[in-house]
Amino acid sequence: RPGARLDLGAIAKGYALDRLAGQLRAAHAAADGSGPVALLNFGQSSYWALGTPPDAEVWTLLLRHPARETPAGTIGLRNQALSISAALGDSSVIEGRRYGHVIDPRTGEPLHRAAQVAALAPDATQAEAISTAVLVLGADEGLAWVESLPGCEALWIDAGSERATAGWSAAARYQPMPGASDPVDP
Repeated sequence: RPGARLDLGAIAKGYALDRLAGQLRAAHAAADGSGPVALLNFGQSSYWALGTPPDAEVWTLLLRHPARETPAGTIGLRNQALSISAALGDSSVIEGRRYGHVIDPRTGEPLHRAAQVAALAPDATQAEAISTAVLVLGADEGLAWVESLPGCEALWIDAGSERATAGWSAAARYQPMPGASDPVDP
């Protein structure tokens, strides 16, 4: 269709992180076998945590809240991929209405909800696909779907709540900030 474009940004970031992580693993396996130690980050929404930092058991990240100035909580990563998708994270205002960059393929319309999804997966490409899909599907349907995916977990945050798959807190070593799940005044 004239004027239409396909943006592979999220999936492409995940794929690039997976390729980079694979190259680091190959280089370190050939050297001493201990494996790489690195926190790879593309655009503050795509992460690959390889190994652990020298002075800690996990790589600790602050998770931004989609409707507050304060963080939602902390995530601890070790040999995991994480993707964070937000409907209004990259948005435009047209004629006074805010439009998000994530399009619902069922309607062809941009998402309007102020929500965010964090997804853990065995690789970054899968984490990217999951976080965006859950955002489109909504909390109930999306989190139920993630429960069926081996090695994957997800967290949904909106202005009034936090909801997660059964294994999210343990897998992400998630520590919510006090009051982070309290409703936000409009």
